[in-house]
Amino acid sequence: MIDIIAPTLLMKKPNERKVIFYGFCNLIHQGITIDRKVKIFYEWIPDIRIKIHIKDIPFKMANSFGNSLVIKGPKFVIDNLFITNITGLVNADVSGYLIGEFKIGELPEKFRVFKIEFTLLNLVNYIGAGINFENSTGKHWSRRELKFFSNSTQLIVHQYFKENIQRELFNKYGVFLSTHGGCLILKDGISEKEYFYYIKRIGLYFSFINGRRCFPNFLKLFDEKGKLILRDYTPYFVDKNKHVGSWIPQVLDAEFQDLWPNFLNLTDDEDEFEKIDLIIHWYLEALNNFGFINGSIILIQNSYELLFNWIFNERNNIVSNESLEKIRASDKLRLLLDKFNIDLNLPPIYLEKYKDEIKMSPDLKDFSYQFTEFRNHFVHYKAGKRSKIKNKPDGFSWALLNTSIFNLEIIILKLLKYKGKMRSRVHENNWRGSNEIQLP
Repeated sequence: MIDIIAPTLLMKKPNERKVIFYGFCNLIHQGITIDRKVKIFYEWIPDIRIKIHIKDIPFKMANSFGNSLVIKGPKFVIDNLFITNITGLVNADVSGYLIGEFKIGELPEKFRVFKIEFTLLNLVNYIGAGINFENSTGKHWSRRELKFFSNSTQLIVHQYFKENIQRELFNKYGVFLSTHGGCLILKDGISEKEYFYYIKRIGLYFSFINGRRCFPNFLKLFDEKGKLILRDYTPYFVDKNKHVGSWIPQVLDAEFQDLWPNFLNLTDDEDEFEKIDLIIHWYLEALNNFGFINGSIILIQNSYELLFNWIFNERNNIVSNESLEKIRASDKLRLLLDKFNIDLNLPPIYLEKYKDEIKMSPDLKDFSYQFTEFRNHFVHYKAGKRSKIKNKPDGFSWALLNTSIFNLEIIILKLLKYKGKMRSRVHENNWRGSNEIQLP
């Protein structure tokens, strides 16, 4: 029996309003200070925001706040309140929301963080290691656990809801739910600046796993002795719940656990992180169809272009700066795919689907050429070439986009030195677990 990671945010159902502070604060404005009760709470719909409500403020004072109100509470100061509503005639109630970060507590100078507890919202369920624990009523529950190790960190994630319960809650209420709790243990501790960098890395890591943005929220920071020093309530980015096909296999094994240390190594340098961040950002935008098919093709091609320049020019200087602009986009893509041992043609599922059309026009099977032709048509639009795109077989643009996402997933995973299984989105079988392949 083990202890499950204590939730930093406990939600019994999606979108529950969560009060994070309710008590007396000093309201400071134009040299005047008054004491009032202040309620600070999270609201999720239509977007995640930290809202504030204050009652019984003198009407004249409330209407002169503008952007200059300062709220001073126990271990926090707020000077970034955007007022949205003032009601009342004699005494007014003021409502608004915070812009930017919000923390309760303060990190001493030269302080080092040794443990971070956090909540992950809307993370896809997985089949990791089984764990058993006893809840507050004495019942024994089973859940799933992920553990990742590097030389300097230990990252643990616990599932809070069984898969069927989580699915039912999302189907009924939708949007936002605290699905998993996490804990990052840091062997040597990290500075405040490094803390912010780790938040970005953890967020990008789980976003790539999840197929939608999934940054840690409701964070607690601890010192070397396990004392809670600071609570970080800043709303770090999370996508609303939506089903997308993630690449992760059904069962997560030791190969999957190696992703974390490899990801840390790849993103140790902030310039390298910026490139991976952009590549995964465009990947997520395309995967979630935010630009529809045409826009998503452009986004994936952006990732391919960045990857080619990074690997063939910046990293290894295989292609000189002078030659970069001279190489056709289709040839860059061929070189990139070949570098990662990826087939240059469309996958078998599409070769079979369009076999009759390919007999008539063999270059249809050439993924690199067809994909970049589609992208060039939208970026360098020419009305005279429109018929060339319109005459492609039905569903061909979707086949190109789906193949491009699949190929990009393989490239990212190989950059992370992953050697395990992945879910193939171009597999002939769509059943979960039966559509997995060993990474080529």
